[in-house]
Amino acid sequence: MQWLWNQDASRDLLLAVHPPNYIVLWNADTGTKLWKKSYAENILSFSFDPFDPSRLTLLTSEGIVFISDFSPSKAPASSGKKVYISSPHSSPVHNKLVASTGAKKALDKVKILITNEKPSAESVTLNDCLQLSYLPSKRNYMLLLYPREILILDLEVNQTVGVITIERTGVPFLQVTS
Repeated sequence: MQWLWNQDASRDLLLAVHPPNYIVLWNADTGTKLWKKSYAENILSFSFDPFDPSRLTLLTSEGIVFISDFSPSKAPASSGKKVYISSPHSSPVHNKLVASTGAKKALDKVKILITNEKPSAESVTLNDCLQLSYLPSKRNYMLLLYPREILILDLEVNQTVGVITIERTGVPFLQVTS
């Protein structure tokens, strides 16, 4: 859930995910539901674009949904644009690359791409994704948080531009605040 701080209409608006596939806008002051929108997939988390409050991005169990018509006054009319993350990331080859040559060289060889086509089951990387969030310091940059790494995506070129990893023996990531 997230407060809608940058909206002129009210300071008491709260957007929340209601499992499995609804987003609901609440007026927290009165306890009233302003609107409710359902989606085809389970919604895991969401993030607003800090440079454009009408752009909302949903992390779903199958991909990422970009909504460009978010407004507190009415539910989004469109179902958004769905994209997928495609990479051989979960393959043993990728794990060997990271272990033997470091994340920078692995990133040079293995690109994470945003695509409109559903990738094969072995290349989907959103299965373990915990969170997505926009970078407030850089337009069109997004973070994908996994238990052992953070991917930095450039949404203009639709690929990964950075990886932050931790050791396997360390405590896994739970949340990122940028």
